[in-house]
Amino acid sequence: MQETVLGNMVYRIYDLRELSPDVRVAIEQAAIGSAARETGKPENQVGRYFSDRKQIFVVYDIGLARTTEGDQM
Repeated sequence: MQETVLGNMVYRIYDLRELSPDVRVAIEQAAIGSAARETGKPENQVGRYFSDRKQIFVVYDIGLARTTEGDQM
């Protein structure tokens, strides 16, 4: 996985070229689940997600997580 953070935005790329279809699906689900946990949002609200069967791109705003944590304190 490659990760880049620019401001509050996180860009993650997962390389899938050598993986079987079952493993690809599992990694796609894990990638979205990880972003959901970091933001405290449901998986269908974490941000943008793209897959071209070679790579998965996950983009989300970690500022949401910081705001949520701050509100709970």
